Order: sequence, then C-alpha cells, then structure tokens
Amino acid sequence: MTRRTYNLKGLFYPVTKILQIALRAVIKNFHIIIIGIILVFIARGIHNILLNSDYFKVKEVQMLHMEEGGSSIADSGVSLQLEEGINIFKLNLKKCQRQIEEAHPEIKNVKVNRVLPDKIVVNFQKRIPICQVKSTRYYLVTKDAVVLPEPKNYAQAELPIITGVYISERQLPANRMLDTGSIYRAIRLIQQVKQTGFGKKYKVEAIDVYDEFNPIMCLSNGIRIKIGRRSFIKREPALNKVLQDLESKGLRPKYIDLRFDDIVVTPR
Repeated sequence: MTRRTYNLKGLFYPVTKILQIALRAVIKNFHIIIIGIILVFIARGIHNILLNSDYFKVKEVQMLHMEEGGSSIADSGVSLQLEEGINIFKLNLKKCQRQIEEAHPEIKNVKVNRVLPDKIVVNFQKRIPICQVKSTRYYLVTKDAVVLPEPKNYAQAELPIITGVYISERQLPANRMLDTGSIYRAIRLIQQVKQTGFGKKYKVEAIDVYDEFNPIMCLSNGIRIKIGRRSFIKREPALNKVLQDLESKGLRPKYIDLRFDDIVVTPR
C-alpha cells in the first residue's frame, strides 16, 4: 500500500500570504486605526456627558401660543408633564407632542423643541370655534368639526347656533371630532356665507341640519331659508336680489325656498 504525502507548506501558503498582506495593511494604516480608537472613546465620553450631566437636565418648559399675526405669548393654561430631572436628550419629542394634544384638544399645530442646555419650548395655536351646537348644552365647534372642552349653559351671541345635531360629552371620541354629515354640512354653509360676504349684510342666527340634505338657515330678522342640496355660493346672488326686493316693499316672509330653479317665497 502506498502512502500519500501532503505538502503542508503549500497548503498553508494562501493563508500565510493573506496574513502577511493584512499585517502590512495594519502597519501602514496604524495611525488611522489609533485615531479611530481614540475617536470612539471620545464619542463615548461625550455621549455619557450629554446623557448623564446635570447640565442637560430639563429645568424649564415654556408654552407659547402662536397668534395669527405671527407673535407669540406665554400661556400657562397648557402644560407638559415631565419626569423630574429628566435629561433633555432623553426626551421623545413626538411623544411629548402627542401627550399635549391628547390633554388639550383645544389647541393644534403643536411643536416641541429643545433649547440647549436645559429648556423645552412648546409652540401651538388655539382652535377657534366657528359655530355652537345646541344639544344638552351649547358646544363650541371648530371648522374641522372638533368639539372644544367646557360646553356652555348659554349661547355665544357672535356664533351661529347649529340645531338637529346631538352631542354627548361621554360619547365623544378621544380626538373630540364629530364625524357626521350634518355637522359638516352646517360648517360648509357657514364657510360659504363668509366667502360670499352674505353674513356682512344678514346675520345668520341658526342653521337646522336635522335633515342634512335639507338644511334651513335662520336669519336674525326671522326669515328662514331652505337650501336643500343646492350650493349656497351659486344661489347667493339670486337670494340677495329677493331679499333686497322684499326689504324695499317692507315684507318679511316666513320662508325663502332655494331648492328650485325659481325661488319660492312663503308669506307669514
């Protein structure tokens, strides 16, 4: 029987060659490796300082209400609850934003910013009511159908009253938004009244949206306007002419019906 012999030197030659190349590369770039190690230690040191130093503990939270003109004023009515002595870099700003929005549905466009070394600044805008829904009480509602907290026992004189919509404080969702076709129809009507300038001539006192497809607009002079599915913007010029004609004759009808091509006036 013949024995096979192996050339161990030839077997390990590729490995030896690779190790030699690697060693030469290490020696050639030794200064770069040392600098890299030093930078890693420096970065870890800075990281520890930033996260553990008392210098970066949050000491002040400033709440700023951004007004329409661009100016801002401090507002103590909005708050952000933080862990005492928390490091400013450990704060999750998005989480802080959600916390504020959930606790204060009366505000919007919340932005939370760090101001180094130890200050948090929160900018926000207040939601402005566009109407009030008459239900168990008077609920102020914004243009995006958000119900503001603290309903009133009395109506606000400057806001149109929406009837035909039921609101229960207990049944409102967490975001306090009314997701009903009736309220959206009422809000659209109010916006169209402002857009056309109709509200500058005639005060819209209330809008009945019990039937969202046949809303009735009530003016302060006692005239009720049936709108139906028609666009108020398109019908407003004709309505204006009818109202002006009635005023010139000293007439005040019970209803003006815009649901048909020819406007129908119903006397009292």
